[in-house]
Amino acid sequence: MDKMAERMNACCSLLLKLVYVNVLWMAFTLAGLGLFGAGPATLALFGVLRQWIRGNESIPVFHTFKELYKQHFKEGNKLFFLYGTVGLILYIDLLYVESMVIRAIVIAASILYVVSLIYLPCILVHYEMKTLLSKMKYSVFLGIAYFQYTLVLLAVSMALFVILAINPGFFFLFGLGPVAYLSMWMVNQVFMKAEMQQTTNDRRLAVDK
Repeated sequence: MDKMAERMNACCSLLLKLVYVNVLWMAFTLAGLGLFGAGPATLALFGVLRQWIRGNESIPVFHTFKELYKQHFKEGNKLFFLYGTVGLILYIDLLYVESMVIRAIVIAASILYVVSLIYLPCILVHYEMKTLLSKMKYSVFLGIAYFQYTLVLLAVSMALFVILAINPGFFFLFGLGPVAYLSMWMVNQVFMKAEMQQTTNDRRLAVDK
């Protein structure tokens, strides 16, 4: 019973935290006039969730969110407009392209687009890479290399989006929080596996030398 009570308490605490970060996400998005705030606010959201998932639950949430928002302001806006534009082009192509060959290419590009979109926010707040292009390439690489995780993440995320769409009140309360938390948790598992694999490979190289 004690364990059950602890789990219920932890679950309720997490839900309250998700409501709070959703309020911050909306406030900072509006602070950037919507279009110029959504990208950095989303990266700040993922950054806070990453801290919680990795055990840093006592961080000052508002201060951390604000600093991450400022840190990722330029990068977040670049990605927001880049992925927004590419997504719109792919959507229009899927609607109007009739050639089967070109349509197949567009579908393949759309799959890579979605895979990259899932992993990229998590990579941006976890790794320090020199160029944005290298981060985008790595997002596609991880999504394909750990495709089983990608499929599970896609399925559960779609289910959550359906639940939120059916219940607008839940979406107003939690916003992107549940989907972002799930994404960050799943991708964090991928990060740990990739880092363990890299460590193993480094040890093998050291032994071979």
